[in-house]
Amino acid sequence: MSTKTTIIAAISGALVAGALAAAGPAHAAPDPSVGPNCDTVPWGFLFSQRRTICDGPVHADGSWDRKRSIWTPAHTVPITTNCYGSSYVTCTTTGGQFVPFTINDQQIYPVTPENVLPDEPGHLG
Repeated sequence: MSTKTTIIAAISGALVAGALAAAGPAHAAPDPSVGPNCDTVPWGFLFSQRRTICDGPVHADGSWDRKRSIWTPAHTVPITTNCYGSSYVTCTTTGGQFVPFTINDQQIYPVTPENVLPDEPGHLG
């Protein structure tokens, strides 16, 4: 293997290892007080976000309150290295910065068995 190929292979391996280490747990809750009646699924472009749905108790009329949160787990931006040249190789590395946990959207709305959205489960609990 040439030196350039060895360097690229080493950088690629480091990037994969870093991406796996930076990936947050798939079912982390967007807030610690969500309770047991919650469901978290991957969401958004390339599943980079999460959707957590939490349901309150069922009321006498059969309805319940649902809290839906779309959030992005804390993560590290992948490091990207671009190299160019043949005799003299120049490389530029970007990324690697930490991005904190972010709630992108949060809604609370009433639900009945008749109006559950098609991509959401029935009552959780």
